[in-house]
Amino acid sequence: MQKTDDEDLLPDVVNLDQIEEGLYLGNLTAATDIKTLSRRGVSHILTVDSKPLPSSITSLAGMSFMYIQDEALGLDSKHRSVVHPNPNTDADYGPVAYKCRNCRLSLISLRSVVDHCPGEAPLWTDSKWSDAQTKPEGCGKGIFTFPIAWMGDVTEPLHGKLHCPKCHAKLGSFSWHEGCRCSCEARIIPAFYFIPSKLDKCL
Repeated sequence: MQKTDDEDLLPDVVNLDQIEEGLYLGNLTAATDIKTLSRRGVSHILTVDSKPLPSSITSLAGMSFMYIQDEALGLDSKHRSVVHPNPNTDADYGPVAYKCRNCRLSLISLRSVVDHCPGEAPLWTDSKWSDAQTKPEGCGKGIFTFPIAWMGDVTEPLHGKLHCPKCHAKLGSFSWHEGCRCSCEARIIPAFYFIPSKLDKCL
């Protein structure tokens, strides 16, 4: 069988290290090896790379996926071992959705917001959020986002607090492993959660 272009780029060996119970750090081969994923009970995959995982993996039932393009985190092929975001504010990447209530710094762009329905954990590959005409009514209680450059190094600790980069006011928290439960009962994993009373909505 002839290999596809994607297969030619895959390393030969599955490399998957357990960080703690239920949390693994692995290479592309591990993320695309169905037997490995099933054996380890993997249900969520965060990919930081130049392109997302192939559809043969992202279409698997019962799996949730999140993709962050490595260029968005200031990575190139020589420095992928150190994940470190660029020092931009999220306002540089589209319409501003939220500002810090204390100092009015633009913090969150519209495209960084993770929408979810009440009581329903979002699937990163769910196409229902991409069509403005068919987009469902989302929860308005909790504010969740993807990782944003101004958050700094949120890849080293598994959880922590989020503070405004200008006035240092506490804005919320993040958790890669346990996630966070919204007041609407939806559970977001991984979660970058903002306290609504700490932000002003712009849109």
